[in-house]
Amino acid sequence: MSGPLIPLYVEVQSGDQIAPELEREFEGAEPERRIQEYVNFVGQRVWRFNPRADFQHKFTALKSTKIPNAFAIGNGNVYITRGLLNLLEDEAELAEVIGHEVAHVGYRHIGYAIEQSLGIGMILAVAEAIYSARKGDTLTERQQALVNAANSIIPSLILNGYSRSHEYEADSGGFEFMTKAGYDPQGAVRVFRKFQKLSPDVKGLEVFFQSHPNASRRIDELQSEINKKYPGVTGEAYRDRYQAIMKGGSSLQETGSAGEGLPTLVYVAGGVVLAGGVVAAIKWLL
Repeated sequence: MSGPLIPLYVEVQSGDQIAPELEREFEGAEPERRIQEYVNFVGQRVWRFNPRADFQHKFTALKSTKIPNAFAIGNGNVYITRGLLNLLEDEAELAEVIGHEVAHVGYRHIGYAIEQSLGIGMILAVAEAIYSARKGDTLTERQQALVNAANSIIPSLILNGYSRSHEYEADSGGFEFMTKAGYDPQGAVRVFRKFQKLSPDVKGLEVFFQSHPNASRRIDELQSEINKKYPGVTGEAYRDRYQAIMKGGSSLQETGSAGEGLPTLVYVAGGVVLAGGVVAAIKWLL
């Protein structure tokens, strides 16, 4: 898969510049260390399966409980608000949400969005400006204006989502990453059914569906992909661990999972699936 024409360092520079503003908008980083550790723990398990696994990245829980949201920016930062964490019920659901945002980074959807919005001529000017900044030169007023134009695209993505094709690709990629990390693939379906039920009554969730004319089709696509790629395979939901950490005040260490490493390999018909716990080949139940 070829990437966007826009140089990667444009995405990175834009992400670096806009990150502090976005974090302030969502009330800053979540102060509970156990929450940050847990989000990072799940994020790292999912991240390793994306096509840019060697790219810089950071997972951060944001303090805001008002707007349930998750988003990523071009420097590899992935965010999820406490409001969304409070709506989820198990770790597999969290892995799907994080996986979806990781897919946006892994497939360079942010670069495509900037490219489409700015046009080729401005892209080259922005690239030149950021290249100058990387060399230590002082940006001219025009160059800074171009970088700001790239930065202005990101809040719109967070508010309105990506193109329909990129949202579908992120659905599929997030599902694949979380399943390979050993999570229950039905967690992907559960989380979108939950969002469908709550949206548009809960502000912030509409972004998950507004790029699609038929929300149920998005869920059907995920279910079809599960049946096609992983028939008869289940993974772990880790509901008790999620509830203990998110609702009960326990730390990851207190659940005995802090040192958990790579999931074990499990062989199934049609290929290999990675599993975080004991995985059984069972008859698929809808």
